[in-house]
Amino acid sequence: MLPSLTDRLHVFLGPQRIDLIRYGRGFKPKEIMRDTVPCRVAESNEPLWLPAIEALKKLLSHQDGKLDVLVSFSNHFVQYLLVQSQEGLSTKSEEEAYVKFCFSEIYGKQADHFELRWSGDLSIDAQIASAVEQEFLSAIDEVLESRSMACRALQPSFMNAFNLMRHRIASDAQWFVFVEPGCILIGFFKSGVCSNIRRIRVSSHWKNELPSLLTREFNGLAVDNKQGNILICAPEHLELRSLPLAGWNVEVIQLDQPLLLSGQFLPVGISENSHAAA
Repeated sequence: MLPSLTDRLHVFLGPQRIDLIRYGRGFKPKEIMRDTVPCRVAESNEPLWLPAIEALKKLLSHQDGKLDVLVSFSNHFVQYLLVQSQEGLSTKSEEEAYVKFCFSEIYGKQADHFELRWSGDLSIDAQIASAVEQEFLSAIDEVLESRSMACRALQPSFMNAFNLMRHRIASDAQWFVFVEPGCILIGFFKSGVCSNIRRIRVSSHWKNELPSLLTREFNGLAVDNKQGNILICAPEHLELRSLPLAGWNVEVIQLDQPLLLSGQFLPVGISENSHAAA
């Protein structure tokens, strides 16, 4: 592995705040600093992501020197869809047209303004596809270019979390729950393959809402066991007994954005056949 020749910035963009960690150069870059800037509340007539772009400008104004930037962003700014496989797709453009059609079935003409991404061959397997407003991605590029900074990576924070947690996904049925303030992403994986994914708006009482949310997702799946393994990644420390998930095999990981940006996580606990109060 070649040493880093420039400092690196790892940035998270969310609707409420943005986080930044700066690393130095070398083979094993050390953390130099970290900072957080709150975002104002978006007005009803403007994009939800606009305050985050404004905060990014403010935060980067305090950074100097040649920098490589890795950006992750909140699931509030992303639409997800499990796109089923389709035989006969032979080119990237054919796959893109198919994915766009799938999103347009749900979001109509809004899908014309989405940047679409998926990870595999749609002629063989179903894939998790993400859709982000092109204007949002262009705004990020403009801010970085104005500071002569190079964007080396750009992806939703869910993908960062999933890649970090992939080795903890059970070999059989596993529910993966990624929590952000006001938003939960629920995915169901069978033998490591996703068969369902949904982003859901939640209140600050999401722990009490979780059982009913999972039950609703169960009802749309043909699975034999309605309870089983669940991996929860949450931004705050959670006591297992505070989760109303009796009968589940529950693992909880504390994964706030600074930890995620630095590629770390804190195992909070594992409970086989959880005895949490119903």
